[in-house]
Amino acid sequence: RRSYSQSRARVIAPRPEIGARETITPARGGVPKLTVFWPEKHTGLLPAMIFFHGGGWCLGGLDTYEPLCRELANQTGAAIIWVEYRMAPESPFPAAIEDAWAAAEWVQANAERLGFDPRRIGLAGDSAGGNLAAVTAIAARDGYVRFDPAFQVLIYPCLDLTASAPSHDELAKGYLLTKELYAWYRRNYVGHLAEHSDWRISPL
Repeated sequence: RRSYSQSRARVIAPRPEIGARETITPARGGVPKLTVFWPEKHTGLLPAMIFFHGGGWCLGGLDTYEPLCRELANQTGAAIIWVEYRMAPESPFPAAIEDAWAAAEWVQANAERLGFDPRRIGLAGDSAGGNLAAVTAIAARDGYVRFDPAFQVLIYPCLDLTASAPSHDELAKGYLLTKELYAWYRRNYVGHLAEHSDWRISPL
């Protein structure tokens, strides 16, 4: 994780000015810490985007993602809600999903008190975070989570952990995320499970 942060430090954009940055530690057990980024200009109840970060369910943090969250807030006019979900290998599947679902339910239930429009709350994430957003959307659709997403934004999402597509062999090396590294992420996250086609693991 230190190496990941150091490698990103050289390419991280400056942090743009925003309306406010607020850290929320919900009193309800099981809900992870949240950080809200408010857009520079905002009035009334705002739309909100619950954001799950990438990093193979193992890496990533606000030190590398805060500029993006700030930019998203200003460009969309929505409050961006960063979810500090538990990561593998210390907390393998389903810990991250449990945190994602708990965060979505808590934000929905407390939306107006927090300043969010309960009808305009969506899910977003990149890579592994896109996986968590997609799984949460399916869970909401099928009644596993008390949440009504207005949208989902999936940025190069990881949706199929079976690693069965031909590209895993054809593009195994030379494209940043190698077959070997992807296998390492998968082992850390769900290596103790044989059924990678479970929809909570492979939402595609």
